[in-house]
Amino acid sequence: AMHVAGRLALLLGGATAAWLLLAKSAAHGYLQPKRSVPLLPPQYREETIAGTPCWVTPGWRERKTVFLAIHGYGGGRNQWTLLGKSLDAEGFGVVMPAMPGHDASPEASVGFGQKEAGIVTAIARELAPRRVVLLGVSLGGAAVWQAAGSHPELYAAVATEGTYPTFSEAMDRFLGRLPGPGFLKAPVVTFAR
Repeated sequence: AMHVAGRLALLLGGATAAWLLLAKSAAHGYLQPKRSVPLLPPQYREETIAGTPCWVTPGWRERKTVFLAIHGYGGGRNQWTLLGKSLDAEGFGVVMPAMPGHDASPEASVGFGQKEAGIVTAIARELAPRRVVLLGVSLGGAAVWQAAGSHPELYAAVATEGTYPTFSEAMDRFLGRLPGPGFLKAPVVTFAR
């Protein structure tokens, strides 16, 4: 009986270790999505603002109002090029930064809105005294709401689409797509934090 218990303990320990490695790998994949750096469209310029690579509309520095457009998870600055072109034509400046873990960002991993909010705030401070309007989709929306909540004096308006309010909600959505019962997925959240 003791021999069987030892084997069972060894088997369970091995299975637990394997699951934890799989969970860590899943968290790593979620924190560092596949990157692609889109080609700069001809109507934009590349600038670094507050240490972040950005696409900007020509003449944005002379505009009184600048839209700071934050892309979503798995996306890039190219998510905003069509809207940016229209806003530029209406006389607004547009700044589209690359968010952590995406596009040309020097940051290796995604922050699920928290790290990104700090970047949004740093860029907005560099845009002052212009009126800054925040735009965000998905993860970018979470970032702009967090930035606006922390420093409302920096922003004239906020508009978002498909945004989640918290890291926990984002993880719940992600984990809901994985097979298996919830208790087996919990280590992914731990590693992702």
